[in-house]
Amino acid sequence: MTMTVAVIADGTGKTLAKTESWVPALGGGRNIALPGSDIPADTKWHVRITITGQSKLVPIGTDDDGHAVMSITRPVSGDGVSVVHTGDATVYERDSALDRVRWASDQQVVTTAADRIRTLADPSLPDDTVVLNRTPDHTAGGGDATVDLQDGDTNETVADVDASAGGWLVVADSVLRPGWSATVDGEPSDLVTADNAGGAVWVPKGQHTVRLHYAVPRAAIGGLVTGGAILVAVAASVLVSVSVRRRRRRRPADPGDGPVTGPDGDATDGPDDRSADTLESAVDPTPTATQRNQTT
Repeated sequence: MTMTVAVIADGTGKTLAKTESWVPALGGGRNIALPGSDIPADTKWHVRITITGQSKLVPIGTDDDGHAVMSITRPVSGDGVSVVHTGDATVYERDSALDRVRWASDQQVVTTAADRIRTLADPSLPDDTVVLNRTPDHTAGGGDATVDLQDGDTNETVADVDASAGGWLVVADSVLRPGWSATVDGEPSDLVTADNAGGAVWVPKGQHTVRLHYAVPRAAIGGLVTGGAILVAVAASVLVSVSVRRRRRRRPADPGDGPVTGPDGDATDGPDDRSADTLESAVDPTPTATQRNQTT
């Protein structure tokens, strides 16, 4: 069934916000997000709930006046969170979120997960500081940098970096999983845990290209095994075909067969002088092992 929830202005009846989603059933509480950040605070409104695509009555909890029981949860004022998409999925946007790929000219080392979470939640943490879980081999030099992202896909992130001093390229993706690797100017580079759940790559001073790439773990080994199996199967098929043809070429001629005259009028030794394809058809109509493989 489909549930439609709309915010209606009391005075004009105008729809201020609306969302529609498919639900398998109703039971217990249900959270419905609405893109209502632009509704003025002094506007009076009510909510209209419509259920369609259901042949039976749908129970909805009400108060003594027959109004649907609901509570309202608003984003924290000034937190920069807003609802930008609703329906079967709800998408929230945080205006104050850092870029997915950014430059960090400073670092803090916090060794425990709980302390890292508290550090990251502290609004006083500078945007250009990355939180690491262990002491690295490099120390950021406090310089600025420009970061230009190249066009890529979900399996690769490529950034051109021009840094006035060494620092960290921080990527807010789960790049510490098996299969991810990093290079700087084509040379392998370490991926370290950054901001508790992301990754970072050390970039020296100057102009560099940083590439983070994902490849399915052990895919190359699997390809070699598959390729080897195919080669073995082909070799076995060729051996079976050659063996069958040789055995049929050596089959003695029937004593009752007379001489066979070839195209030039000369007598031949019999059926064995015919071409291999004709021989297989004439001697034994049963499909050869190779033919069965091709048929199946």
